Amino acid sequence: MRDARNGLLSRSETHADMGGTRFDNFGPTMKALPLAIASFLVFAAAASAQPAPSLYTTCEKLVEDLKGFHPPEGDLIVIEVTGPLEVAETGDGLAYMGVCGNQAPKVMCVTYKLNGFDVGDRVTVTGSFRRLEPDFIVLDPCLNSPPGRE
Repeated sequence: MRDARNGLLSRSETHADMGGTRFDNFGPTMKALPLAIASFLVFAAAASAQPAPSLYTTCEKLVEDLKGFHPPEGDLIVIEVTGPLEVAETGDGLAYMGVCGNQAPKVMCVTYKLNGFDVGDRVTVTGSFRRLEPDFIVLDPCLNSPPGRE
């Protein structure tokens, strides 16, 4: 029976009265919940993934490729740069990877892991483009990987 004061089930209602537990009434919903959560997480991850890079370049071609490259402020613009790793540092839960150290502009990749790369290795960094100064670009967030597109 229902308790008239608050609409809750009274203790006198048994499995026999209800055909099982109170959660049995939600059986299909409860079984579908993990699938619904997983679907939401996959959709959310896909929605927040970076778009394909607008520019694929190397440190050797970066200056030339950036001529005339003036994306609108506030737009999410992704670029991919391949070059020698000049800076590889970690701290405060982040990793910093600097490429194109001998050329201008320098590119700093803000990421979470160095993924085994060390100074001197050739690496590809891909991330959201932000030009802080004419000779300094930050990619944040940024992913790193072995070169493969040169």
